[in-house]
Amino acid sequence: MKENAPHEFEHIRSNKPIQLLNLNDVEFVQKSAKEVPYKNEEEYFEFMKSEYNVTQGMVDCLELIVLFHHHGHPFVLFFFTTGKTSTYYHLPQGQRHIEESIERATSRILSELLEPTLSSANVKWHIHGTISKWYRPYFKSFSYPYIPAHITKPKSSIHLILVTISEKTTLHVPANFTPIAIPLMDLFVDSKRYGPLYSSIPQMLSSFKFNPIKEGETAEDAIATSSS
Repeated sequence: MKENAPHEFEHIRSNKPIQLLNLNDVEFVQKSAKEVPYKNEEEYFEFMKSEYNVTQGMVDCLELIVLFHHHGHPFVLFFFTTGKTSTYYHLPQGQRHIEESIERATSRILSELLEPTLSSANVKWHIHGTISKWYRPYFKSFSYPYIPAHITKPKSSIHLILVTISEKTTLHVPANFTPIAIPLMDLFVDSKRYGPLYSSIPQMLSSFKFNPIKEGETAEDAIATSSS
């Protein structure tokens, strides 16, 4: 990860509107495939189990809600992955290393998944913080926005972290992931496809005010215009 990347960890409950970059100002290109120790959801949870056994404690997972807008409506960046037995959607995600802060882990995951591998160019991310936290009581896909009463040791926690971009940019996506931008309205109405966690993202975001940036403008341009 680039040590001097201009990632900003902002106060999540600020009353200021969150600037959303126009989706037309984002270009997606491929970079080298990212090696992962699993090829589908089943193998993912086996990997989680091995991580839990190594650390002897709850595994902290980070799921990043990278947000844009198209015609004024918020869209969320997902990856579409085809496994051995199923296809599924997931947010840009990773795990927090031992003694690594949430902020540092978020910056690392963004760099690994969406920034160029061999370039000093950086994306101007705004990391707004954790907007929701869920728990997995077992090594299975279902999770809850609370710890069930009969569970004393959840197997993993899931931090949902809001991220935006402040200016026109190119995102470099590993070749084994397919990026897709999904509107909030689709997540809300299709819980069967996206599952209860992802389908609740619209509710997580409902208390925030967003300002859609015009195509070709930066977040700084939008703020200056609104202040004049």
